[in-house]
Amino acid sequence: MRKLFFAVALALVSLASTAQTSMKINMDPSVKPGDDFWQYAVGGWLKANPLDAQHPENGAFTDLYELNNDRINKLIMAYAEKKDLPQGSDGQKIGALYRLYMDSVSRNRMGYEPIMPYLKQVREVQTRDEALRLMYALDAKGFNTAPFGLSLSLNPFNSSEYLMFAGHGGTSLPKEYYDQPNEQQQATVAAVKSMNKDYLKMVGYSEAAAEQKMQAAWAIEYRIGMKTLDQVARRDPMATNHPMSWEQLLNDFNGIDYVAYRDALGLPKDIDVVNVGEFDAIHEVEKVLAETSVEDLKSYMEMHVINAYAGFLSDAFTDRAFEASKVISGVQEQQPRWKRAVATISGNLGETIGKLYVKEYFPPSRTV
Repeated sequence: MRKLFFAVALALVSLASTAQTSMKINMDPSVKPGDDFWQYAVGGWLKANPLDAQHPENGAFTDLYELNNDRINKLIMAYAEKKDLPQGSDGQKIGALYRLYMDSVSRNRMGYEPIMPYLKQVREVQTRDEALRLMYALDAKGFNTAPFGLSLSLNPFNSSEYLMFAGHGGTSLPKEYYDQPNEQQQATVAAVKSMNKDYLKMVGYSEAAAEQKMQAAWAIEYRIGMKTLDQVARRDPMATNHPMSWEQLLNDFNGIDYVAYRDALGLPKDIDVVNVGEFDAIHEVEKVLAETSVEDLKSYMEMHVINAYAGFLSDAFTDRAFEASKVISGVQEQQPRWKRAVATISGNLGETIGKLYVKEYFPPSRTV
């Protein structure tokens, strides 16, 4: 018994010594902890693991992400060149989407042609009612044109129940970027606005028209963003969870036609409980929909149509988006096209890829 106790104690001492050595290697003792505790605590690790040109961060999860990228790419390549697979099969969908994404010649030839029918619909709008109906219809197609949202969700207070979730939309950044932003946040805002203006020029608008439309769209985003909760306030889970009946939602937020929007999205009509997010932000959305000119609402919708599908258009759009991301995240090198294709397929066919991934890397023989 004494021998066993001594062996365990020795092992624990050894582990503690190893951990202490590892911690010291990761530290930077040349920095006083009172001056810069972050650099003092992890400066050694940062020096030994510098950022590469393609990533805004480094660490074990970055390594895991890249490992998964390689594995998923291997799964995709098994179908990439097979054009005779049964229509609608998993392999056919994966291969077709991969070929479409990698076909830069066709994408560059088409430019923004794929979204022209939707931009044309927006430009032909004459009245507020037409604008709102189209806003709902395009949002249902994935264009994010509605500055609010409605979705099916689990009840956060009873996970065995489903309910609706109603929240605001329209913002691309946290509140701090709208309300007294610091220097880096100001640079991010400037990068986003510059990119959006260029997008509008790329779909045919003049310099002056693109500037006017970008500013109109940004004004809507800014109004909503200023009414959102900051990052400290959002730490309180109850600040974004307000269950109520469907009838109360329609009564308390009657500036939004939730019935028409629900029907456009094809959501169920028999769920009576709605969890409402940030009240002030949603009320501001109501004001935006009522007070903003039709032309400015159209600018907002056009901007969102472009942004929603810019990543699927020509290289001119994806390259312009990357120029903005260099300012926003600090990444200096765009990932190769195959990695972007993997991300697109994983994002759009996640369940399909997941089945193949489990079959390949977690077969029954490896499960307990």
